[in-house]
This record gives sequence, C-alpha cells and structure tokens, in this order.
Amino acid sequence: MIFLLFWFSGQQGAASNELSGKISGQIAQLLEPVLRHVTNMPMWMLKDEINTGIRKLAHFFAYSFLGMLMLIAVKAYAPCLKRPVKYLAVLAIVVVLACLDEVHQAFIAGRNSSLLDVGIDVCGALFAFVCVGLVRLLSRLDQYMSRKFAPGPDRIGQKGSGD
Repeated sequence: MIFLLFWFSGQQGAASNELSGKISGQIAQLLEPVLRHVTNMPMWMLKDEINTGIRKLAHFFAYSFLGMLMLIAVKAYAPCLKRPVKYLAVLAIVVVLACLDEVHQAFIAGRNSSLLDVGIDVCGALFAFVCVGLVRLLSRLDQYMSRKFAPGPDRIGQKGSGD
C-alpha cells in the first residue's frame, strides 16, 4: 500500500491530472443538468473544482485504507501493546508517511506539496480508527445481545409443564 501511495505521488503533474480528470469529467457530465441550476460557474471551472475534490478524496480514502491495514498489522504483530498505544503508533507512522509523501511530491515536475494534504491524510487515518471502533462496538453489542437473549441450557429441549 505504501508503495502504491508513493507511486501515485511520483507521477508527473500532467499524468496525475489526466487520471483524475477523466473521473471528474464523467462526474461533471453526469451532474451537469443539476449543476446548471445551482451555480453560474462555467462547466470547465466546475470540472476543475470536481477534479480537486476527487484528488482530495483520493488522499483521504487511500490513507484511511492505509490506517486500517496498519491497525490490523499492529494488532497481529504487537498484541502486547495496549490499544491506545497501538492507535498512537499507527497515527505517528501515518503522519510521517504523509509528510514524506508531500516532500516527495515537491520534487516531481508539475506537482506541489501541501500541508493541507497531510491534514487530509491524517483525517483519513482517523476516519479508519472510527470505523474500526464502530465495528468493534457493534461486534461486542452483537455478542452481548446473543448472550442476553439466547435460551439458557435449562430451557433448551424442555416441554411444557402441563405433562
């Protein structure tokens, strides 16, 4: 996953923009009838705005996926660490990787680095933490409900008392 992030950030500006531009162009065409009634912006400006949004969402979800994978890895390979330490370790690694990614982009033709992108990357990892927490909570709630409302061993297979 880290390799993919750095591969994407290593693309020159024109190639990277072309990739996201195809997606944003299709979204703009799909939304054009609605957007014409909402804004007076020319279509080419809307495509640029959508393209920027697509690129920021790509940062967010790439780093949320990275954060989730890293949490799984830390849980598997460092089970002795307490949960807050695991989350802080993953968050620290994500911050370092996001900063390195932006420094890397600064040296690529047609690209620039941005602290905003680092913030978006960190928010993506935090989103992954929330998702993992919700899954854990729902799993525990399911286990609790199963135990609370499951028939007890003394009630299984019993017939009515009117024998």
